[in-house]
Amino acid sequence: MINVADTWYWNLGFSSNPFSTKPATLTNEVVGIQLEPILEKIDNGEIQFIEAPLGSGKTTLLKSIIARFGGKKKLIYASCIKNECLDLRGLLKNATLKGKLLNKLSNGMILMVDEAQNISREEAQEITDYLEQGNLKAVAFFGTNYNKKLLTNKLNDSLNGNITVLSYLTPEEAVELVRKRIGYVNLIPDYVIREIYGRSNSNPRRLLQNCEDVCRKASELSIKELTLTDAGTLLKTSEPAAAKKKRAIIKAKTSKKAKKYDKKKPKIKKTENHQTATVTYSGYNLENIRTYEEEMPTAKKGHEE
Repeated sequence: MINVADTWYWNLGFSSNPFSTKPATLTNEVVGIQLEPILEKIDNGEIQFIEAPLGSGKTTLLKSIIARFGGKKKLIYASCIKNECLDLRGLLKNATLKGKLLNKLSNGMILMVDEAQNISREEAQEITDYLEQGNLKAVAFFGTNYNKKLLTNKLNDSLNGNITVLSYLTPEEAVELVRKRIGYVNLIPDYVIREIYGRSNSNPRRLLQNCEDVCRKASELSIKELTLTDAGTLLKTSEPAAAKKKRAIIKAKTSKKAKKYDKKKPKIKKTENHQTATVTYSGYNLENIRTYEEEMPTAKKGHEE
């Protein structure tokens, strides 16, 4: 039975959750990654190491490589899970129907090694042996960091600095990623996506999860178009560290100037007490913060009437 609370995306015109981070949904959305050079190195039979911090798009990249080479029956995938050995022989034997029937290892295969930061010296040596025998044509290691000591000398020599580091997205690339998922839906403007990305510590996976939370809550509250205030309130997260630091610097400079001015200006006797409104903002992307008139069009209309 489907929980009605989980069908918020129906209101946006989607039949399923567009922000899902399940691997099966990550297709055709490579953003901020130079994919072609990586694919060319595989085609050329090179050894490479892709450093991929958590949330930097590794799963999407893996699926893109599988989509390119998997259909040719020339690709095998192995993950270096701790305390478990890679069964490379089994993978090479079962890669093709001929190998299964004749118990024969395939040749010229592409190997993708996931979680390569956990690889053992024995596994690295086995990969080296299969490369020398011609069973493997190219190897792409994926891990959070490259450790030269974990690989054999021959693998390190073959790498020859062939290391690609996946970096986090820029705010504009984050917008592109979300737009690939939902298109130009009015509910979540670009400047709100940038704000959510900043509050997600620039982590693409967390961005999608936070966009899901915000859109679900906005749907429940019948919000037609999110604002920066809405994003901060619905997420209940602190403002980005960079913005917080910038705010502190501006506050310190302003306070210093104010004190200097107070020493010079003549004393004026106060006759009335005036209350002033305090305006707050996130500070993540000031150029995209909307004006009061844009945020409160109904209030402006009522004032004019």
